[in-house]
Amino acid sequence: DTTVFNSTLDVAVSNGDQEAVDTIFQEMKASLCVDVVTYNILLKQFTGADGCVEQSRALLKEMRGFGLKPNVATYNSLLGSVLATGDFAAAWHTVDEMEAGPGVDAYTISILFKGYKGRRRTIEPASFDRALALIEKYSVKADEILVNVALEACFGLRDQERLNGTLIALRRSGWTLPKQCSMHTYATLIKAYGMSRQLNMAWKLWGEASGKKGQPPTEQLFSQMIDVLVCNARMEDALSMFEDMKATHGRQGLCSQGFAVAYAMLIRGFAQRKECGKALACYDEMLENGTQVGLVVFNSLIDACSRVGDMSSAARLYRDMSRAECVPDLITYSTLIKGYCVRGEMDEAWDLFELMRSKGIRPDAIVFNSLLDGCAKKQMPDHCEQVINDMVDAGIKPSNHSASILIKLYGRTKDVDAAFRVFEDMPLKYGFAPNTAVYTCLMSTFIGNGRLDRALNLLPQMIKAGQRPDEK
Repeated sequence: DTTVFNSTLDVAVSNGDQEAVDTIFQEMKASLCVDVVTYNILLKQFTGADGCVEQSRALLKEMRGFGLKPNVATYNSLLGSVLATGDFAAAWHTVDEMEAGPGVDAYTISILFKGYKGRRRTIEPASFDRALALIEKYSVKADEILVNVALEACFGLRDQERLNGTLIALRRSGWTLPKQCSMHTYATLIKAYGMSRQLNMAWKLWGEASGKKGQPPTEQLFSQMIDVLVCNARMEDALSMFEDMKATHGRQGLCSQGFAVAYAMLIRGFAQRKECGKALACYDEMLENGTQVGLVVFNSLIDACSRVGDMSSAARLYRDMSRAECVPDLITYSTLIKGYCVRGEMDEAWDLFELMRSKGIRPDAIVFNSLLDGCAKKQMPDHCEQVINDMVDAGIKPSNHSASILIKLYGRTKDVDAAFRVFEDMPLKYGFAPNTAVYTCLMSTFIGNGRLDRALNLLPQMIKAGQRPDEK
């Protein structure tokens, strides 16, 4: 009996007993007791396993040889195998085969979105749109899994308009919150509505989730709602929510990962508001409660201090990172260097620059332009030239931002000819067209040095180059 054979085969596959699988399958073929379900069970061996696409394809070929047509479940198994190898072009080719044959279902689309996430790769906008369009094309009713993976894929694109469209598409497919909706799904939807600036919907979902009898909001859900409130400039509401979180989950202490995330969100909010003192108070509270302070929190705290010029506190935090065995990254050094440059403390900035390079961390354009701006404000043209040379040696091309900084420098040193050389030579040398900001800086340099005639002559050139003058 084929059904009995399939059940036995499924057990052998699930247990990873390859010898039993081979024996049972040979008996089934000898008894002519194979069907589509048989091959779907066999394909489960290769789903999610690297390097098994050829075996999957061979099974499909054999399956057709028995006169059996692959169904959606068959192709879904193949799709999972292909995505496990990271071959997204082949994955979409498999989808093409499905569209020419049995079509797709909710699981197909979920596999696509999860495939990108599994490879820690942000899905391309065109691929995301194509996957989402399959929902409407095949009248797929979204389930809880599809809603989560689709929204999580969309988050990586950081496109509010596309996110709004995704929420609409999911609702249009017939998705409604199930009565037993998981807290994870609530958190995902709250994040989606928060990112799309629909705070009223986020609050509505929070109300539903927090009103469930005998099921208080999880730490993850609290943290997500705090994040949404911070991102939507509702800092007071976020602080109130944090107090509720402590009342609900803080009886056993505040050292969990959930509280670490919540603290991180609050510190980021204070940093954005340049409320350095309050950010540092959160940090002290974390230390007092034994809450783990990770790299993201340290970087947010250093940013909060740097924004208000409190470099002594920023330096203390940098030292604390070593004691906490937290390794600084490019963002750490970039934030500190920029802070020192803004303060005009170039010796400290240069020391950190050399230190980060000695640790094998490659400076990016932000670091170089921060150093360039710091040297320019101190009117150190030789150092500026050195920064440009170091920048090029590191494989980073100077940009319009770099040119603007140098033009301002030469304006301050009354060297209008040098400013004009930057304007003429740097774009040609490094392959960019001067933008409105560069033209404006050069005009200001001419005007500030009594050369109104040259500023006026620059205006037609600017318009001819397709750069529209702004209010400056």
